[in-house]
Amino acid sequence: MDIDKSIIERDLIVTRTQEGKQWHRANNKNYREGHPKRVLNGKYKHDLELMETNSVREVEKWIDVNKVDRKREYF
Repeated sequence: MDIDKSIIERDLIVTRTQEGKQWHRANNKNYREGHPKRVLNGKYKHDLELMETNSVREVEKWIDVNKVDRKREYF
């Protein structure tokens, strides 16, 4: 009967989630579902401008940050 328990638990989670969304829609005029939009900082915008005319490797050398660290910082 473990299957029955998991189905019941799932239904409870779905119900609570839907009720929470309904409450927020009714009480928060700025409510939007999904992830919030990402805010780009000035450093990231500057790097994007550099990458429009140069390769990623060149930009990495200039700013002295590798691709992995840059992704971790920006995302």
